[in-house]
This record gives sequence, C-alpha cells and structure tokens, in this order.
Amino acid sequence: MGLKRRRIKQTTSLEDRLAQFAEHMRKRAHAKPIGAEKNELLKKVRNAEQALDIERQLRQPHGSSLGRMYPSEPEGFRSDPGGLLAFKLKQ
Repeated sequence: MGLKRRRIKQTTSLEDRLAQFAEHMRKRAHAKPIGAEKNELLKKVRNAEQALDIERQLRQPHGSSLGRMYPSEPEGFRSDPGGLLAFKLKQ
C-alpha cells in the first residue's frame, strides 16, 4: 500500500498567497547585498508576480483580455483533418 497524500484545505486564495510570497521575497531581497542571492530572490518575485497576473487573467469572464491575446481562429489558420493546425498557403 502506498503513502497517503496529505490534503490541505487552503484558507486564503491563490492570489493572496502569491502576493504575500512576492512581498516576503521582495523584503528579503532588499536586505541582501548585490549579488547572486539577491538576483535569485528578485527572480522569485518576478515569477510570483507573473503567476499573479496569469491568475487574474484566468479569473476574468470568458472573452475578455485572453480572447484578444489568443484568438480562437487566427487569420490564415485552418483545421486539419488530423486535428493539427496549419497555415494556409496564400498564392
């Protein structure tokens, strides 16, 4: 029999946890002298902020900003019978 997975119910939203993590890493980074360790902490801040932006975009109603970034059928695309997308060759 395998190990039993511990399940934890989150009490705060992912958005709140990401914001808290980014702020904590930012404070740690500002306390460090210029160098590799500070750069790694700042990289974690940027990654958390990017994840926060993605989380916010995904929570928006369907057809909002993501619809503009990734249109469902870009011009020049067509559906292949095999299920793959390909460019139409313009002659």
